[in-house]
Amino acid sequence: MTHDHDLVLRPTPAQTEAALNPPPGRTGADLVVETLAGLGATTVFGGAPGYAFPAALGAAVADPTQPVLAVSDGDGALYSTAELATAREHGLDVTWLIVVDDGPAPPDFAALAESFGVPGVRTSAGALEQDLAKALASPGPSVVVLPAALRGFAAAQPG
Repeated sequence: MTHDHDLVLRPTPAQTEAALNPPPGRTGADLVVETLAGLGATTVFGGAPGYAFPAALGAAVADPTQPVLAVSDGDGALYSTAELATAREHGLDVTWLIVVDDGPAPPDFAALAESFGVPGVRTSAGALEQDLAKALASPGPSVVVLPAALRGFAAAQPG
């Protein structure tokens, strides 16, 4: 069993990328929150699965002048995929970064986003900054999927 770590952030793409390779025993979500705490970024952290994307939609409605970045792991994203329809219908400026563990048969979140009419892209660590910058600069919702080994959850993985 893994634990969901969802975030709603307004970081730079470089700050997000730096948090995706945490040291053993830490999660990328922990490092993003710590990094942004001193920068005055809008950060909402929730331990409940599926919290990030719906909360990000609320942040986008509250301040439509600023893009919002939601970060979820693949398990948490499964709780909120239906909200892609809401984001599309209202043209909410939210980019959803989904970090997918290379576990058993994760869904194709980029294709799922496209099925809702939301642009979706599968990225890599090397292309993440460019893909996030493009998504954040484009109006409306978008999904960026990053396959990664979530080392912070290594103890919970079957071995």
